[in-house]
Amino acid sequence: MTMRLALGALVASASILLSVTVGEAASQIGKVVAVLGSPTASGPSGDRKLSGGSAVFEDDKIVVRGNGNAQIILNDNTKLVVGPGSTLVLDRFIMKGGNTAQKVTIKALRGTFRFITGRSAKKAYDIQTATATIGIRGTGFDFWSKSKTGVAVMNGSVSLCSGGNCVNLADSCEVGRAGGGEATEL
Repeated sequence: MTMRLALGALVASASILLSVTVGEAASQIGKVVAVLGSPTASGPSGDRKLSGGSAVFEDDKIVVRGNGNAQIILNDNTKLVVGPGSTLVLDRFIMKGGNTAQKVTIKALRGTFRFITGRSAKKAYDIQTATATIGIRGTGFDFWSKSKTGVAVMNGSVSLCSGGNCVNLADSCEVGRAGGGEATEL
């Protein structure tokens, strides 16, 4: 009986240590500044409901259901809005120093998004959808991902590519669509 209790205590202690270690290993890459509805995050730090001030971590999957949204500021001052019915993964965020990132990779799984670059170099950003990749050139833009990927540029320029075919969108209010190996300006 004493041996079973000791073994049970050992297993419980090991589980607690592992969960603390995993939580500490997750790297905070930004924070939520505002929410509408009940957006959630799941990743290395576990599943949680997001609210203003919540930390976001590398590898977090952000899900916004219904008519909600989540407004996020990353550590390099990149601003990101995850719109209604949208899902994305904050895949990679590698800091370089001086509050800039060496690499920022975001996987937009579905939905609508707003993205405004922060202090990092243009080449640091990589946005991927199921049908296209978006290269950023110091800009602000909206994008959506469904059967194809669409981009509307607010300022700066965007390179929208699918299957090696690219279109550069460089004017305010310029719109493009990509998917199925094609990229076009609309």
